[in-house]
Amino acid sequence: GQYTWSSPRTYTSGGITFTNDRYSTNSLTSQNCGRPPAPTAPPLSAPTSLAIAPHTSRTVVTWAPVAGAENYLVTAPGLTVTVSATSFVDSRSLTWQARTYMVSARRGAELGPAATATLRAAWQAADRAYLSTKQGPALCGRAGVQDDQRLVCNVKTATGWTSTTTPRAGDWGYATDRAWITNDDGTVSYCARVGTGNQVRCDTFDGTTWSTSTSQPVDVAYPENRAYLSTKQGPALCGRAGVQDDQRLVCNVKTATGWTSTTTPRAGDWGYATDRAWITNDDGTVSYCARVGTGNQVRCDTFDGTTWS
Repeated sequence: GQYTWSSPRTYTSGGITFTNDRYSTNSLTSQNCGRPPAPTAPPLSAPTSLAIAPHTSRTVVTWAPVAGAENYLVTAPGLTVTVSATSFVDSRSLTWQARTYMVSARRGAELGPAATATLRAAWQAADRAYLSTKQGPALCGRAGVQDDQRLVCNVKTATGWTSTTTPRAGDWGYATDRAWITNDDGTVSYCARVGTGNQVRCDTFDGTTWSTSTSQPVDVAYPENRAYLSTKQGPALCGRAGVQDDQRLVCNVKTATGWTSTTTPRAGDWGYATDRAWITNDDGTVSYCARVGTGNQVRCDTFDGTTWS
């Protein structure tokens, strides 16, 4: 039959409820016929690929995304934070104690299982290096904490292992620009840009004691193709200097009497950006070599500690 309502009402027939909410004749719709049940979301899983990367004054925690997650809960001693990304930067400096991070996916009130990773910071993994010394093989790296920056070298000598830390707080330098060097005389140096970025500091270990030296403000060259090198005069920071129309090279060397900074005396050719490098030569000189011309020639500029050729 036909049913007409002048206002929204319901009508039940055969156990099915109909409504007329359009204020017209025969606009009958079923609220209960043929509608599938709402889908149920699968439970959240624990994040995978949880990784911890320690740096000078922060710790970067990363993980793979979890399907269905709206955000993530990150916890550690003294820390509870919710983030929407799949990474978190803990800006607290590292301590000598271990630090455990837990990450869980969240969706509304649902909290998934946690993934766990522990950072043990006896010293930080970044800038740790295996080196050859005159006493024997060594493992050296940065130690201490942000407010008390040290270096340590563990050396296998003829009589056993030694472990020697710098006796006082130093400066680790810029995280993007520092390196360990094995010197010609069998010592090792940790060199980095410091200050406002226009000085070079080298801490040198002779197997027994540490010494340090910081340059005057110098041209530290462009970051691309900048290199820390071993020379017969001492550790050096070399790189490209000048401008496109006046292409130069510069080497800053820590010598026995202090720092020297020497630039190529005339314009040269930096070469193809994808194919150039610094080399330490057997005689203690250093060379910058690159493909030049139409790409079928090689040019090397060599520095002997005093002059360029």
